[in-house]
Amino acid sequence: MEAIFGVLVVVLVIALMARVLTRREARRPPETTEHALTTPPPTFRVVTLGVSGSGKTVFLASMFHRMSVQRADVRYFLETDAAQRVALNSVFNKARKTDEPWPRGTRTGETREFTFACMSFQEGVKYEVLRLNYLDYAGELLEQEQEAGSTALADLEQRINQAHALVGMIDGYRVLQYLKGAPEGQEYIEVRIQPMLGMMAAATCPIHLVLSKWDLVRDFGEPEDADDNARLALVRDALFKSALIKALAGGHGRGPRVVRLIPVSAVGRKFATLDASGIVVKRPDGEWDPTNIEAPLSAVLPDAFSQVRAAHDQALQTELEDRRRSHMRLSFGGLMAALAKFLSIPTGIALRATLETTLGRPYGEEMASMFLDWVSRPFDDRAGVAKGAIEEAEGQFTALRRAREDVFDHFAATIWRLEAILPASVLSR
Repeated sequence: MEAIFGVLVVVLVIALMARVLTRREARRPPETTEHALTTPPPTFRVVTLGVSGSGKTVFLASMFHRMSVQRADVRYFLETDAAQRVALNSVFNKARKTDEPWPRGTRTGETREFTFACMSFQEGVKYEVLRLNYLDYAGELLEQEQEAGSTALADLEQRINQAHALVGMIDGYRVLQYLKGAPEGQEYIEVRIQPMLGMMAAATCPIHLVLSKWDLVRDFGEPEDADDNARLALVRDALFKSALIKALAGGHGRGPRVVRLIPVSAVGRKFATLDASGIVVKRPDGEWDPTNIEAPLSAVLPDAFSQVRAAHDQALQTELEDRRRSHMRLSFGGLMAALAKFLSIPTGIALRATLETTLGRPYGEEMASMFLDWVSRPFDDRAGVAKGAIEEAEGQFTALRRAREDVFDHFAATIWRLEAILPASVLSR
């Protein structure tokens, strides 16, 4: 099965390259890379959901603050426009000041949209690799009955259907109450978040359940020597008592979809605590040190592209293997032409439809090029016949592709590290 999957990727890589190069070369002289470097990169749409108090806005502000400057251990950084930068910084400052109350949440009618440009340097030149558009919906929208004539929920459903990934914020403080058997926690899991889970279940894109306030999920009856993964496994098992959460992870015939449970603390373990009345308060000497804050962002592209790769049945994989054998002796030009033609027949059309369904309609050549770069990376050393073709085509876009590779490698490393340390975070594949 691994061999067939590898073959599928090799053929898909060459086929997509043929399509991308054919369209590009028809529009520009071969000696220039201006189009590749000036065309806006693909935008990945992320819808962030969560009822009031779940921590969506503080999470986004903390993530941007941490990722908006280049660091030695990270191969990319985030940029946004001045207005969004000021708004996020205002939330961050209010959250970080220990003598001020927590920032208020997003109110109904204040739905906010943040677009982050993912940047990477190559030999002193800055490249924009991709964009991530985060839609922060007011939590009250999922809890209050809407006025007659309101289109807010219909708009939300449409945005969910167009998303490349969904982030569902689950309040760690309420989960702690649930684990301890408190009525407020049971109401939260069994009633308050059900509309959010139901809307997410109808989507086909990857789902990231972000367990916020992970620093507070302690002392609920876990063994004294429990590490984070053991603690997360206990939380997962408790959440699976909710039929909707368990069904969301199981998929129930919806096809391949990645579902993760990512524990995140936007502030860190030494910043907040529970007072005598059980209210989350800031410590006077609190130290800000977020946990797993970049993991949800890093998972967007890998999980979306993983679903594209996994969405093919055995018959399609077999046909691709047969075609690969027939093309092995062709020259580079002949191989490109043969595979470009393949994309116009029913099997090739099915392959393209999968890409369009998962990544949005219609998929442009920039998104196809990005998918090409993503799937080719792990297989370059094993690609055999395709390797020379890939290297020949790469010549025109070396710097941009190196920037992409750096970002993709960091995304992949972040997710591999998360899964290695917290295997309980993987709910489905």
